[in-house]
Parts: sequence; C-alpha cells; structure tokens
Amino acid sequence: MRHYPHRRLDIAVTEPDPGGPVLVMLAGELDGEEVAPLQDVIAGVVHRCGTTPVQVDAAGLTFLDSSGIRALLRCRRVCHQAGSRFAMPAVSENVFQVLEITGLLDILEVGTVARQVRVPPVV
Repeated sequence: MRHYPHRRLDIAVTEPDPGGPVLVMLAGELDGEEVAPLQDVIAGVVHRCGTTPVQVDAAGLTFLDSSGIRALLRCRRVCHQAGSRFAMPAVSENVFQVLEITGLLDILEVGTVARQVRVPPVV
C-alpha cells in the first residue's frame, strides 16, 4: 500500500491483485486545495496500471465541494481515456448526498453508503 498524506486529505493506494482493481482510499476533505494531489495520484495509477479498473473508496471523505466534484470527474476521464473503468464502490453519507443532488451517482458509479455510527446524546 502506498500512502500519500496531504494537509486535509489522505490518499492510500492498494496495488491490484492479478485481475483485480486498484483501490484508492480517500479520507478527509476534498476541496480546491486538495484536488491536485488526487489527480496526480490517479494519473500515476493509470500510468503504472494501464487499463486496470480504478475503484475510489470515499467512505472516509467528510467534505466534498465543487472543486472536488470536478476533480473526481477529471479522474474518471483520465481512467476512461486510458481504457480503464472508474468507480466509487463506497462513499460517506455526506458525499452521497452531494453526488445525488448533482446527479452524478450513476456517472461516477457510486455504490454503497458508509453510514456513520451516531451515538445518542447523554442526558
């Protein structure tokens, strides 16, 4: 596993088993200041792995703004131009809501929603 920590976004990449996808795990915030590292990592993955499918696990992503959405779409385009499939098999509730409102669930191939455990307040 390769780990790429940044200010507010952690990126971890697990190289694929034969025939399997590359898994890119995101945790933290994906905004205008954090998009370049993600795009660089995805470009590197596509360069190294060619047509191997790329799965972005965003279950640990707590924030996504319009810059982050644009970056995800660019990453998808980079993958597709290389003949690779881009999918997001798991996203956080916050990210799901943003992608649902923007109509991008199908385009980004969003899968399950990672539900955060809510602890009831102590009375």
